[in-house]
Amino acid sequence: MGQVNTLLTGSCEAFDGDARMALASDGAQMMAIRRVPPSWRAGTEVRCWYLVMLEGAGSGARYRVGEQPLVIGGSEPADVVLHDAEVSGRHCSLVSQPLTGLILTELDAASDTLINGERLCGSVVVPEEAIVRIGSHVFRCERVRASDAARFEGQAEEIRHARERVRALLPAPIERGPLRVDWAFAPSAELGGDVFGYHWLDEDRFAVFLIDVSGHGPGAALHSATIAGVLSGGSLPGVNLHVPVEVVGALNDIFPMDDCGGLCFSIWYGVYDRSSGQFDYCSAGTAPAYLIDWEGAGVLSLQTRNLLVGALPGYRFRSESVAVPLGSRVYLFSDGAFEVRDEMGREGRLEDFRAQLLVPGSAPESRPSALLERARERASARGLEDDFTLVSIEFRCVS
Repeated sequence: MGQVNTLLTGSCEAFDGDARMALASDGAQMMAIRRVPPSWRAGTEVRCWYLVMLEGAGSGARYRVGEQPLVIGGSEPADVVLHDAEVSGRHCSLVSQPLTGLILTELDAASDTLINGERLCGSVVVPEEAIVRIGSHVFRCERVRASDAARFEGQAEEIRHARERVRALLPAPIERGPLRVDWAFAPSAELGGDVFGYHWLDEDRFAVFLIDVSGHGPGAALHSATIAGVLSGGSLPGVNLHVPVEVVGALNDIFPMDDCGGLCFSIWYGVYDRSSGQFDYCSAGTAPAYLIDWEGAGVLSLQTRNLLVGALPGYRFRSESVAVPLGSRVYLFSDGAFEVRDEMGREGRLEDFRAQLLVPGSAPESRPSALLERARERASARGLEDDFTLVSIEFRCVS
């Protein structure tokens, strides 16, 4: 046999690491070896495009984009139906092409679709990690392996379960009586640890709370749901639920962070006595609540300086009291309501958010839904990165 020559070929044919034999023109035996790129080797997965909902009804949902157009619209027969007044019947479509990438096309010239804050016109190639806003829904474009997508879907299922449990705990707005309570709650894609609740303790005293567990994900959400269940069910034996400092102190004893996977939480807990007009409250590690007169001309910060709940066993919490004039309002909110990043990445400030609240109580801008929409407009290119939670209480002159 003749000499064996080893050739490193740049051929497009993939040999999957196997040597192939051939005869050269002079009769010598040659071995052709193909250096196969890692992405071509057997067992390596191809990355595929997915559209992931960050904000909107069904947050966390993941849609595979293939070589057949995926149509998004407000009604069937669209492939992805968004129940959104701002979305037309056939709003836009996405398709994945091997050589070009992900292509987004407008199907209705009157529709409004934003890609990284820029309005879509015609068809464009969408980069990885692009943020797409369709009506009030926000999506991220991802290109990942199928196995990773399956893992993400499993995590999304856990988040959906946690979100449903939190949603089931949220009370209905109160539209009649001496107290009118309204709220806005928009969980982020990752789902934070926000939850709130309120109820009458007796015919005169009304309790309200807002909790924000540290971290994100199902663990934080389920922990907050557990705490809210304890408060809403009055499951604190031997504790006077009319006294906020006792309630918060009891929660600190029940939920130490060392026994709860390192999770601690902030809380604002208050009890309003309508016979005296006094509001007792205890806040720990959270943003202040704001007491605002009906005209929107004055504001009082309601906050006590305390450690996060669960951080230090035996900690002695402090509380305060305030007289609430009839006709005024109190706003409770988590930091996700004001720490909203704009398209330049600048984080919102508490003082700017407080200025938004200084409007007459009769103004539409005072409603929680309006404040949520304003936050969404600010975060249009990003979507909400944290849970938005806001509760408003109006103290009426008549029952």
